[in-house]
Amino acid sequence: MRTSRYIGAGAVLLVLFVVSVVVFPSVRNAIPLPMGLRHVLNIFLNPSDLYEPIVLDQFQFDQQGFSKTYLLRPRYLDIYEVGLLNPHGAIPSTYRFSGKVKLEFLKNHRVIREVVVSTQGAAVYADKELTRYRKIALHEFLIPLNGVVEGLSLRVTVVEPDSGFTALEEKPSLHISVSSRL
Repeated sequence: MRTSRYIGAGAVLLVLFVVSVVVFPSVRNAIPLPMGLRHVLNIFLNPSDLYEPIVLDQFQFDQQGFSKTYLLRPRYLDIYEVGLLNPHGAIPSTYRFSGKVKLEFLKNHRVIREVVVSTQGAAVYADKELTRYRKIALHEFLIPLNGVVEGLSLRVTVVEPDSGFTALEEKPSLHISVSSRL
């Protein structure tokens, strides 16, 4: 008799927990879930603003030494990507990122991680003929990064210009958003 009460109460608590995690993003972000599980959960629940960039800027990938710092204000704890984005799908599928950029993740103006990127990662096609990209990922990272969410910044610096960038008719923007990769 007593055991069935505990099982019933446990089931009610489990249902309340699952509902609060699914319905309320603030609760979901407060619960320490493994990042891979959190990413799949975010993709499954598919909030309307999940893939909206937290940074979107015209960055000069073709100018050596060009540098900008961006304050990151993530809406979700998830896997993020830095890359090139053209919402009109105007990046030819023959394009390959050929430059070198330094990514410095900062907390209170102090570097907490540094990465040099010289190759592109995954790309998302914009058309069924597979002739144009909508976006190209250069680097993926987790937020929280080294336990940091608040006050996290990213400085992007061109170490070697991307020679192919100048040839693009419509220049893509630098974007930082939740990764669409599974």
